Amino acid sequence: MEYVKLGKGPKAFVLISGIGMNSVLSSAEAVGSMYARFLKDYTLYLFDRSMEIPDDVTISDFASDTVLCLRNDNVDSAIFVGMSQGGMIAQQIALDYPSMVSKLVVCSSSSGPNAISNTVL
Repeated sequence: MEYVKLGKGPKAFVLISGIGMNSVLSSAEAVGSMYARFLKDYTLYLFDRSMEIPDDVTISDFASDTVLCLRNDNVDSAIFVGMSQGGMIAQQIALDYPSMVSKLVVCSSSSGPNAISNTVL
C-alpha cells in the first residue's frame, strides 16, 4: 500500500481516497498546501488505492493494510477521513480497531458494497 506522509505534528490525520479518484500521491503537494496550516499540529497521511487490486480483496483487507502501515509508523490513534470507498475503509477501521480512531469523518460513502455497486464496480 502506498501513502504519503506530510507534516511533523504529534497527532495523525489520515485521508483515504475512493476507488474512482485519481491518485492522491501525484497530487500530494497540492493537498499538502491545502492543509498547510494544520501540519504543525498534525502529521497528514494520504493513502492511495493500489493500482492492481486482487479480485478477492475485501474492505477489511484494505482496513487492516492501512492500520498496519500506521502502526509501522508508530501511530496509535488518528483522525480518519474517508471518501467514497475510503469511507467504507475508514468505517471498517473504526469497527475492527476502535482504539485507532479518535474521530471519524465519512464523505459520499455507504456502510458497505451492495449488489448494485458490486455489479457496477
